[in-house]
Amino acid sequence: PEFGQDGRPVRYIGTTLDITALKHAQQSLEQYSADLLVTNAALEKAVNARDEFMAAMSHELRTPLSGILGFAEVLEQHIYGALNEKQTTAVRAIQASGGQLLRLINDVLVFTQLQSGGLSLNTAPTALVDVCHASLAMVRVKADAKQQRLDFSITPEAIVVPADATQLKRALANLLENAIKFTPTGGGIELVVTGQPEAGEVRLTVRDNGIGIEAEDLPRLFQPFVQLDARLTRQYAGTGLGLALVKGIVALHGGRVEIESVFGQGSTFTIVLPWSP
Repeated sequence: PEFGQDGRPVRYIGTTLDITALKHAQQSLEQYSADLLVTNAALEKAVNARDEFMAAMSHELRTPLSGILGFAEVLEQHIYGALNEKQTTAVRAIQASGGQLLRLINDVLVFTQLQSGGLSLNTAPTALVDVCHASLAMVRVKADAKQQRLDFSITPEAIVVPADATQLKRALANLLENAIKFTPTGGGIELVVTGQPEAGEVRLTVRDNGIGIEAEDLPRLFQPFVQLDARLTRQYAGTGLGLALVKGIVALHGGRVEIESVFGQGSTFTIVLPWSP
C-alpha cells in the first residue's frame, strides 16, 4: 500500500461512467446532420429545376399567345374585312380570355423570379397618380361586367416614390382584381392613396364591400397557390398567386401589406411604401 507523509495508508476513490450510449447518440447526430445536408442539397436542386422549368414554360407559352392576340386585334380592326356583330363579339371574347391567360403567365414568371431571388426592380421616380390610373384601367372591364363602381382619390395628388412602375402596377391591379372578384354585382371598390409625411410613408388602400375573410383564414392569405375556398366546386376561380405576388413585390420596394377584414362586410388591403416628400 501507498503511505502518506503522516505514515497512514493513502486511499483513492474513483468513479467510472459508461459513455457508450453517449457515443452512439453523437454518431447518430452526426449521421443525421450529414443526411440533412444531402436532403437540403437535393431539395434546393429540385426547387431550382422547378423554377427554371416554370420560367421556360412561361416564355414558351407567351410566344404563341402573343400571336393569337395579335391576330385577334387585326380581325377586330377589320384589316381582313368587315365582321358582323356575332363575329366581333367572338373576337373580343378571344382577346379578353387571351389577355387574362397572358397576365396569368406573366404572374407565374414573376413568382418564379421572386422565389429564386432573380427579380430585379427598374426603380425610378414614379408618380403614383399615373400608376393608379393605369391599374384601374387594367381592371375596369371586369368591374363594368359586374356593374361595380370604382372610386379613386389621392392626397396629395403629386406623390412621387422611387419604384418599378410596372411591378407596382402589377401589385395594385392584383389587389383591385381580388376586390372585384369577391364583391357582388353592383358593389363598390375604393382606391384611396394617402401620403403621410410625418410617418415617412404613403398608403395605397383598396377597400371593398364584398364577402370578407374569416379571422382564422387571415394567416393563410399570402401563401402561394392557396385558395381559401378550396372545394372542387369553388365559386371563385384563381391560382392563389395574386396576394403572394403583391407581398413579394411590395417587400422588394421596402414596404409592407396590411389587411383588415370583417366576414360578410368586406376587406381592406393596404400597400405601405416609404415616402420622402
